[in-house]
Amino acid sequence: MEEVLDLYAQPYDPDYPVVCFDERPCFLIGDTIAPIPTQEGKVAKEHYSYQKNGSCCLLAAIEPLQGNRIGTVYTQRTQKEYTDFMQILAKQYPDAKKKRVVQDNLCESRVEV
Repeated sequence: MEEVLDLYAQPYDPDYPVVCFDERPCFLIGDTIAPIPTQEGKVAKEHYSYQKNGSCCLLAAIEPLQGNRIGTVYTQRTQKEYTDFMQILAKQYPDAKKKRVVQDNLCESRVEV
């Protein structure tokens, strides 16, 4: 944890960009009944019934010190999609000497490529 916090505290260096990676599974749902109309002065209400329309996975990265964002949606999350996304990410920094990627939920907490 201290290594990651130290990495975040370093000043921006285009030769060694720090990029944060995360993933999010998303469930695609739809309404099964008409939405409940809103009434002025009352809290909006939603019905709990929904239809399952599948799922997808969002892989995303942000470079905190520059504000750059990259996101890609896949139908699933396997090693193939992860590798594809990391290749897309690497192409965003063609002149960098080393890309430092911080990950919170994969095998490594930090990957340097």
